[in-house]
Amino acid sequence: MVARPNKLRWLIARFCPVVLCVAIVLAVWPLGGVTSAANGNRTLIFVIDSSEAMAPYLSGVKGVVLTFSDQSRLGDYLGIVSFTNTAKLLTMKKILGPSERRSIGIMLDAITTSGDVADTKQGVARALEEVKTLVRKGDRNVKGIVVVSASSFSEGAPSRENLQEVLEDISKSVPAREWYLQYCYLDGQVDTDLHLFTEVNNGLSYDVTALQAEHGSETIEELYRIITAPERLCAIALAEVKGTVLMSTPESQEWLTAQGGTRVAESSLLRTSSDSRAVITLGERGRAGLDPDTHIALTRVRENPVTGRATVNVSLEAGAIWSLTNEKDEMTLQIRSGDTLAEMTGKAAVAARSQELGGFRAISPGESLSVNLSEAAGKSCALGRNRSVHVGPGQTLGDSEPAEVRYAEGWKYWSAVLAGRVALAAVDFVVPEVLLDARAIVLGPIRSGDVQQKMFPMQVMGITNASRLKMKVDISFTLPEGLALSTGFTEGDAPNSLVLLLKLDGSGGFRSARKDSYNGFLSIAPAPGSQVAFEEVRVPVTIVTRGPVLPRSIVFAGGALLLVGAAAAVAFFMLRTKEVARPRPHRVIGRLIAVNDPTGGRVGSINLEEISTKSSRLSLVVGRNRTAEVRLKHTSVSPDHCTLEAQLVGNRLVTTIQPIGSAKVLVNEQPVSGKTQLADGVKLSIGDFTFQFEDTQFYKKVDVVFKNGRNLSGMLDATGMDAESFRISPMDAVSPSERARIKFPEIRHVTFYRRTVDVLSGTPRPLPKSEKTKRVELMFKKGDTISGYVQREYAEGRFKYTELLPLDSKSDIDYIVVENSTVVEKRTL
Repeated sequence: MVARPNKLRWLIARFCPVVLCVAIVLAVWPLGGVTSAANGNRTLIFVIDSSEAMAPYLSGVKGVVLTFSDQSRLGDYLGIVSFTNTAKLLTMKKILGPSERRSIGIMLDAITTSGDVADTKQGVARALEEVKTLVRKGDRNVKGIVVVSASSFSEGAPSRENLQEVLEDISKSVPAREWYLQYCYLDGQVDTDLHLFTEVNNGLSYDVTALQAEHGSETIEELYRIITAPERLCAIALAEVKGTVLMSTPESQEWLTAQGGTRVAESSLLRTSSDSRAVITLGERGRAGLDPDTHIALTRVRENPVTGRATVNVSLEAGAIWSLTNEKDEMTLQIRSGDTLAEMTGKAAVAARSQELGGFRAISPGESLSVNLSEAAGKSCALGRNRSVHVGPGQTLGDSEPAEVRYAEGWKYWSAVLAGRVALAAVDFVVPEVLLDARAIVLGPIRSGDVQQKMFPMQVMGITNASRLKMKVDISFTLPEGLALSTGFTEGDAPNSLVLLLKLDGSGGFRSARKDSYNGFLSIAPAPGSQVAFEEVRVPVTIVTRGPVLPRSIVFAGGALLLVGAAAAVAFFMLRTKEVARPRPHRVIGRLIAVNDPTGGRVGSINLEEISTKSSRLSLVVGRNRTAEVRLKHTSVSPDHCTLEAQLVGNRLVTTIQPIGSAKVLVNEQPVSGKTQLADGVKLSIGDFTFQFEDTQFYKKVDVVFKNGRNLSGMLDATGMDAESFRISPMDAVSPSERARIKFPEIRHVTFYRRTVDVLSGTPRPLPKSEKTKRVELMFKKGDTISGYVQREYAEGRFKYTELLPLDSKSDIDYIVVENSTVVEKRTL
């Protein structure tokens, strides 16, 4: 009766901490994926030119990187790519403390200038590949690539099309919004291909030398300002045009008629007539609309890729403009009208030029709108829904007034915006939008030879003439050969509806395991020639395949064979009378002697027995890692390349080698993929290294002490032994052919050890001839002694020798030979 409460208390004490830990893990786990986004972490990869042209600037660029590293937040990623005619990733660190910052400083010190050619596109391509790697590892930070170069385009450099191929590859897994590119060139040396690539991908190029002259600053200051306040272009396009809209670009400087889907460059001019209107997309951040008789200049449309905040600078000459952002974004609309300049920050805003009073009127159709006069400190106001304020000449700010604003639900249908009795924006069309009624698409499972088809409904919003709309479908993943995915569109039953058809065709036959899945994306975008622009629709797609169906006869035959095999196994175990000997693990014994050493002779001979004894490991890993027991520091060797193991089979050691993963290992110039037994004298190729394996269990180990006190250890070459001398292969030999000839008159004493194979097999070593065999202790000049049974005493020429057997019968020593002239005292035991 007393033991039950104690047992219950014991159970509670043991299981409550476990339950608590599991609860904490389950509570914290969902937060792990959003930590970086919530904390505003970022990832920055510096792509640094290390050609001779960068010599005057390299130390300053290193200082900028170190400063940024010191001021980075915990959780930021910082990488460095160095390039000349080739590019290499020096480091990619997640900042967790001072040690990572010190490591980055060490890698910066390793960058030196060399060579006349610098291929910036190689550096950017390597950085883009690292962006893809980071996304695969789960990095959710916004990833920036900052190129700093003082070299222009080189004729031998890869073309921009090759760099575009790398971009197309990473775009399958990395959305364009998650990375940005900043190209900083010095001394006016610009790579024209990279400049165009940067512009096409909404990045920005900076002539740092020109900015330095303009601002009167140092190169370091300009670079640090660019890095710490990153910007990229918003992709601006005309989403919808009604009537005639004219556009003038900085390149053409001519007024041309603009159509829906036309891309609008920065510093472009737009003009609407009395019966025309337009809607502009501002990247992924939002939209803006132009009222009839409106004339604007889009002087600057930028966004901060880290914070997600967009800034639109507009010079309003006449008419009215409205802006609307997406649900999670805010936008700063900077309006200049004559000498009046003001910033409006909020989710929705309207600005209308006031011809009578001058300046413009700001209207808030949303919950809140902040209006600030940029050049007049302290002058600002906050407007609520349906409120307006007049921003007058001379940077004056009027009082807040009521404004009647009418709009449709969801901000997609704009009907009228009124301030007092004056219509400011009357937009009687809708912003085009294509909606796919699926957040994710899963196709399959499909087997080889089958065909599957699925339909997904779509809605088309805000397009009055469907013939003006053309769409294309892109699929960004690779399917196995013989399996194809085709797409098409048909009209739906409801008005303004379509149906997306996806056909998965495996009728040609394809190879598949029992269950494979292929992940990618499907995107629907305006096709070339479409007169209507809309936001790209992008959904993840998963295709599942299964292996072929086996015929019933094969299934029944396999089942029958399985039953027969099981019955045979049961009978075997029941009838067996003798225990089957199993191989026992053993430490590795042997030597690797370098035949081909790409490090220039720094490897030489590797004593596997010594390494195995020190590490207490039964298997040795060969690789480039610091943790590898046998470390080969060369780029041709994988971090974990192969393993060496030894098994005691009966009385013999069997040494095997096995590659790790896809690492390349050759045995006698033949590639191996699994465990392979090593015989004495075989040649091994590990990366660019070639070794000869000596199975030292068949060799006698020898320790030689010369009369001058020098020591030498090695393996006895029994074929080269006679009465006057013998040969050994030293432990530190750098090639298989290296042998040392030892002359008996030069030694003080030499110790011959038993062969490992004899020890393992239990072969008895020589014993004293009789119980009356003399036991002696020999003392040498430096005071060290040797004891043993006197096996024999003999003379060779004028030198006399004593051969001793060890006193311990379990010793691994076979016998010892002593040159008598080196003995200062002989004592009988």
